[in-house]
Amino acid sequence: KVLLGDYYVQHDRFDEARAIYGEVLGQEPLNMSAQASLYRYFIAKDDRDSSEVMMQTMLTNPSYKSDEKVSLIAWAIGENRKAGKDSVENIKLFRTVLAQPQENATMQRLYANYLEYINPSLLSLAVY
Repeated sequence: KVLLGDYYVQHDRFDEARAIYGEVLGQEPLNMSAQASLYRYFIAKDDRDSSEVMMQTMLTNPSYKSDEKVSLIAWAIGENRKAGKDSVENIKLFRTVLAQPQENATMQRLYANYLEYINPSLLSLAVY
């Protein structure tokens, strides 16, 4: 069903896509594929507020593994850059993820590397 919703988004049939994503998430609230598609839907609709909420939802979804959350963070950083947002938004996303139990230290290392990249003096903020 999610693929049908994606098809609808690609063909500007947004109402139909939204209905499908809502139906799937109504039945399976943690469905990763539907969450990611709904995020892309909000991006396609240029609904930044809803896309940010969806990203927060995905980053706190316990179904996502560490490497998937790393991909989500990278995706969000790219979207934030396109939207002209500063690094504060990205730091908030990292903190959201790091407030959740971590299966390994990958996200902490990525956060430290990100802070060092944007400003080496911010590295002290990486201690969470």
